[in-house]
This record gives sequence, C-alpha cells and structure tokens, in this order.
Amino acid sequence: MDWQQMFAALKAISPEATLQMRKPNDWYCRLPGVELKNGITLQTVRGTGGSPGEAVAAAWIAATELPSSPDGGPYLVVNATDPKRRRAMRWNGFMWADVDEEPVR
Repeated sequence: MDWQQMFAALKAISPEATLQMRKPNDWYCRLPGVELKNGITLQTVRGTGGSPGEAVAAAWIAATELPSSPDGGPYLVVNATDPKRRRAMRWNGFMWADVDEEPVR
C-alpha cells in the first residue's frame, strides 16, 4: 500500500484524521479517537516524519503492527469513552476486524 491508501484506511476508523505540517520537514499524522489498548492502559496512536508519507507510515505501523500473545495482545479502541460507539479492532491484513473485548465497566 502507498501512503495515500494507508491514510484512507486510517480515515475509515478516524474520519477526523489529519495530516499537518508543523514546519518544513516535520509532519504529523493525528488520529482523533483512536487509542491502543494494552492491558488496562490506553495510548494515543499517531505518527511523525519528515514527509507526509513518513508520518502516515509511522501512524500506520503504530496502528497495524501489533504483537499478538496468548491473551490476544494489544488492539485499537475507537471512541473509547462512548459505550454506544466504542469499537475494538485490529488490522487483519486487508481490513479492520472487530475484536471481542471484555465489557467496559
């Protein structure tokens, strides 16, 4: 996939995703509402780089190259604070696939 296709796939889970140039050769790919759940913690998913392609590729790697483990490993959560819209997922190689997670209490 090229960086435009990666960005389109990221926008599918975060329609408000942006790609911003902070200064020359300093780009930032922001994915509002997308977080990495690893155990009980949530971590922002984003990417930075010297070009738009590098920033998107860094965000793509952070969102898709997640290690697996016997307990399933980390996964993405979109809209974590909204129980009605919350969605847990992983990239399965060609699309975003839902992940079964314990109910949020």
